[in-house]
Amino acid sequence: MNRLWSSRLSFFALRDIQIPLNSRSYATATESSTRRFPKEGFGAPIWKRTIGVFILGTAWYQADRYFVKDGKKHPVTKWIETLMIPESEYKRRNLEHLYLSAEASKD
Repeated sequence: MNRLWSSRLSFFALRDIQIPLNSRSYATATESSTRRFPKEGFGAPIWKRTIGVFILGTAWYQADRYFVKDGKKHPVTKWIETLMIPESEYKRRNLEHLYLSAEASKD
């Protein structure tokens, strides 16, 4: 019981202690004050990559417009269609399932 009251009393006593606000807890000195930074400019890799992405995007846009002119399908769309199951196969499966379901419901 004494510990509880002593800890509370010490907490209230600490509130009255004034802490100086202008104290520094960090260092402002550096290792070397003659450090040289690289020259700033547009030679950084990010600018080269940005220009490259812009050129590739423009080329892709022009190629896209060329591929779909005259109402043709895009080559990517054609490729996806070759991988898909034809609609006639889905209709056949649905009819077969319908007939099997009808027979199962009669039994």
